[in-house]
Amino acid sequence: MKPYVILFSFIVIALLGSAFHSMAREKISIVGSTTFHPIIEAAIKEFQKTHPVDFDVSGGGLGYGVKAVGTGEIQIGMVSRELEDAERVEWKDLIPEKIGLDGIALVVHSTNPVTSLTKQQVQDIYTGKITNWKEVGGTDSPITPLSQIEGHVTLEAFMRYFELEGQQTGGGAMKGRIHRKRGEPTYGQTAARLFETNRQIVKAIAEKPTAIGYVSVNTAQEVLGKREKLKVIELDGISPTIENVTSGKYPLSRPLLLLTKGESTGDLKSFLSFLTVTNGQKIVADLEFIPVKDVTHEMITKR
Repeated sequence: MKPYVILFSFIVIALLGSAFHSMAREKISIVGSTTFHPIIEAAIKEFQKTHPVDFDVSGGGLGYGVKAVGTGEIQIGMVSRELEDAERVEWKDLIPEKIGLDGIALVVHSTNPVTSLTKQQVQDIYTGKITNWKEVGGTDSPITPLSQIEGHVTLEAFMRYFELEGQQTGGGAMKGRIHRKRGEPTYGQTAARLFETNRQIVKAIAEKPTAIGYVSVNTAQEVLGKREKLKVIELDGISPTIENVTSGKYPLSRPLLLLTKGESTGDLKSFLSFLTVTNGQKIVADLEFIPVKDVTHEMITKR
């Protein structure tokens, strides 16, 4: 056989082998709540180091995440709340895997005498109905509300829990957000200053005694004891501790669930398992969510 024929044969075999391998390579589709995206993206990066699996990740919202898995359209749904009774009835074979918890703590300056706020009071502060700390048991000083930029996962949970709608005002250093209660016709006149990260809010409150903001519970617990100028306050009489979030006692929290339709197998099962063991749970904690495994919880809180 001529050399060029042999070379051509090897090339064809190699291409066919590559094509077959590509066709055989599993692809896992994931949709739902954008809260999960940082966790999923980091987990995929680590998982693919040992598993030749492709992933297709998109948003669509948590409602779509439930429906798409229930109908068999998608393999994994990302849902940042408990399943509703109607969803459990309609799709009886949905199996939730809890990979973490999301809790939000209200934080103020350490010199602020206020120790607790109700859900209604927080809502009134951000909609501009309460503008002075003396209205909620504090000193006679104006309240400076702080919030987070659009797209931040903590903002999503905060707005949902306090039933708020927002509208951006200003630009650059003057960028802020005014709020209204969901369904009300007008926005308040008090604009919340916007920040990109939890730690920027912590720093701003340390420098502004009249400020109030919110950060992840993990961040709040980490900075307590390290920053004398910051303290967390209770929400409806419940302290935002990791223990209270884990037990479900603290109200401003939610589970992070990955849904599958029936029992998972193969690489799908391996990926879900990865997220619930030490390496996967470390990703959850590093991204300022609360892990669900006790051994990881102990490791995180002692670091």
